[in-house]
Amino acid sequence: MKIPLSIVALCLVLLLAGASGCGGDDATSSETRESGAAATTDDSGSATTADDEGGAKSEDDPSSTPEVGEYEAEGPFSAIAGQPGNKKPKFTPSGQPAPKEVVSRELEVGSGPAAKLGDKASVYFAGAIYGSGKATLYGWPPSAPSVVELGSGLYGKSWEKTIEGMKAGGIRQVILPSSEFAAGKPVDYVIVMTALEPKKSK
Repeated sequence: MKIPLSIVALCLVLLLAGASGCGGDDATSSETRESGAAATTDDSGSATTADDEGGAKSEDDPSSTPEVGEYEAEGPFSAIAGQPGNKKPKFTPSGQPAPKEVVSRELEVGSGPAAKLGDKASVYFAGAIYGSGKATLYGWPPSAPSVVELGSGLYGKSWEKTIEGMKAGGIRQVILPSSEFAAGKPVDYVIVMTALEPKKSK
């Protein structure tokens, strides 16, 4: 008996979505989880996305474009440069040793209320293995922003905590040391918050 192609495709999407939910209480669960999409990287560093709602935003949609400027290296932080055409930002390593604890700096402050536990933050993110400058971990256009409920642990509590205090429109650079990352390597992240939905009061 032949199985219709549409059923096979649906099973594949569900399988990918289920696989992305595996992981512990660390940054790794944020590496491939997207809002309604499964994302992976290929050898070229390009994202492959499958959106189970068919709702991935296109590169022509201005709301899907994170505005990342150019920021000089500072202390252990890499220099960051936004790139045209919705490409991931470019990381230029500082050449300094990786910090042994989580450190962050604000690249753009944003406006409105600051994100706190229980809030839902819509974010884009790109991360490079510290010292290499190669962005291999990301949730970036053309995918829709990831929606992270802070404190849920769905994306890893350590990574979610780095979003606390951000405001809509803000850009933050965070270095997670190897002790916070299951792969055993420090990661330099850029996080762009596009929107914030405060926790509903009961």
